[in-house]
Amino acid sequence: MWIRLMYTTCPTRKIEMKPLTVREKQVLWYLCQGMKEEEIGQRMGRATRTIQNSVKRLGRIFHTRGKAQLIEHAKTNGLLKPTLEEMSSDN
Repeated sequence: MWIRLMYTTCPTRKIEMKPLTVREKQVLWYLCQGMKEEEIGQRMGRATRTIQNSVKRLGRIFHTRGKAQLIEHAKTNGLLKPTLEEMSSDN
């Protein structure tokens, strides 16, 4: 178990994955802005539980544990776009 945890959280590990959805990008962006899950839910018109599930799903996608590690991963790997308008124009 300990070896697996070290492997999945290794920052140099490269993973191929499908692109994030617009909603996942928005949740990640709001999270990196320091907003709480309740605030994100209100802003996006979603239930807090839905946002919590999105955060968990993002953690599984990026092999991170906890919000702090997810935010650090997003910032260090350039996953954030400067504006929400750009995120919604991806589709």
